[in-house]
Amino acid sequence: MRNLPVLLAVPDLGAVEYGLAKLSNLRVFRAASAATGEELYTCSGPSYTVGLLRDVNPGPAGSSPEHLTVVGTRLFFFAADGVHGFELWVSDGTAAGTLRIASLPASGSVAPEILSLTAVGSCRVYFATFGGPFGSELWRSDGTLAGTAVVVDLYPGVAGGSPYGLTAYRGRGRNLAVADRR
Repeated sequence: MRNLPVLLAVPDLGAVEYGLAKLSNLRVFRAASAATGEELYTCSGPSYTVGLLRDVNPGPAGSSPEHLTVVGTRLFFFAADGVHGFELWVSDGTAAGTLRIASLPASGSVAPEILSLTAVGSCRVYFATFGGPFGSELWRSDGTLAGTAVVVDLYPGVAGGSPYGLTAYRGRGRNLAVADRR
């Protein structure tokens, strides 16, 4: 599911900025309130019931969720919980099922920046990072800590392979095309 620009008026939330994803019977979107800051909210049912998915970073600072990407029955996204910086999260559409998957390794005190998140097939996401001890490299995740790792360290060290333009395409199965800026 791709991110679609949207502007909704929701009482007590103000304007919904962007990032609408369809997860089963839910619509998940990023919105801000004075109490939670920017967090993910859901809208469901014929009466369009709106509720907070999970307050990832409790309090008014918000988690600034980004890159909402649906893979099968799960929503992957990046958010900051106020402790670990921007990290990869996964959700089944419930508060209890919204979990931080992994802490991406930092280089010193600088956490890597997430550049993209791309669904490939029905169970994995691929994403590119900039920074960290691996430099700019391609990662993948199946939604578990054990299944989240660098695909290959093309240029060992902080230089990295600089993957960009991640695109899922169909060939003999599900595939991923990646360009290298070098």
